[in-house]
Amino acid sequence: MPQYVEESVDLWYVFVANAMIPAILVAISVIAINIDEVLSLVSDPGYMAMTLLTVVIAALVAGFVGWLVKLYWIESAISAGLGLADFGSSGDLAVLQASQRLNLLPFLSISSRIGGGLVLVALSALAPYLL
Repeated sequence: MPQYVEESVDLWYVFVANAMIPAILVAISVIAINIDEVLSLVSDPGYMAMTLLTVVIAALVAGFVGWLVKLYWIESAISAGLGLADFGSSGDLAVLQASQRLNLLPFLSISSRIGGGLVLVALSALAPYLL
């Protein structure tokens, strides 16, 4: 493939990532979020503790396992840990936009699909004991 095509694709990706992702995140948030439900969940301390515990443990374990196999700790924590605990593809974009690591999107997409189900199964098994 010619070099100018590779450079053009890279520039297009950067443009879309910088110009479109914030608009997409706002549009998805407005459509997907029920404010009354969010307020009731935020006021429930058990739910908030479980949510915080899920995110922190997933990020720490993923970062540590990545460090053990000689990967960067923070990128392992983001792509494997936070990818498990976000809101699907739009959550992937939000996590990567906030961490300024949009180049990890392919890895986070895989992590969300495979690992997200595993986290839900594990927390469903632990929820009766923790709540």
